[in-house]
Amino acid sequence: MGTPFIENFEWISIPVAGTKSEIYPGLIARSRFNVKTYHPELFARFDIVLPASLNRAVPKRQAEFLAGRYLAEQVLTELGLEKFELQSGEDRAPQWPERIRGSISHNENTALCAAHSGLSSSSGVGVDIETYLSQERAEALWGMIINEQEKSLLTASSGSFAHQLTVAFSAKESLFKALYPQARRYFDFLDAELVRIDPSAGYFELVLLKDLHVDYLHGRVFQGTYLAGEHDVITFITCE
Repeated sequence: MGTPFIENFEWISIPVAGTKSEIYPGLIARSRFNVKTYHPELFARFDIVLPASLNRAVPKRQAEFLAGRYLAEQVLTELGLEKFELQSGEDRAPQWPERIRGSISHNENTALCAAHSGLSSSSGVGVDIETYLSQERAEALWGMIINEQEKSLLTASSGSFAHQLTVAFSAKESLFKALYPQARRYFDFLDAELVRIDPSAGYFELVLLKDLHVDYLHGRVFQGTYLAGEHDVITFITCE
């Protein structure tokens, strides 16, 4: 990749939720990035525009943005859209090309981008990566992320509560990323409920608790996949 900022670029495969062998037909890129080697001149080197809204942002925020946009450029090039400039809308969400459904995520040192050619106006993709919450933060924050029923579900599941809460948090972030580009309505963590989680299969289900769009109504269930690592978790949702 030719720069110490982007490290270990790779294409990864993630199974589609609810199947044993079907792999996501789009593209998913992942890389680590090194905030310590970041400097603003890297935007010019990568031929990526630093948006005015980030001119005064801290280096960490600029580095995260650059890493995500760099991956998006690689994915879009593979999809036949070389040098497409991915703009941000007024809501700061990426403005993907027509009929492309995409999602970008990062934590403090890893970036992800998933995208595919959309098959319908209601199709979407959401990918998210989160560093595991500490037990202390999990106990302090759970009420803003899950309800009492979800807490009982997570407590009964294998693994630490903090790790399972991180999965729930990330799953809801992925759901938002998959639905927002079509729904254009904000919804919070408590507007979707985790109703199933299977650590052995890396599988979860979320149900909407409010109407968002004619295709995304109260009661609709979304299936997702998660990959639990040593320090973080990746969640992934596609919908048609």
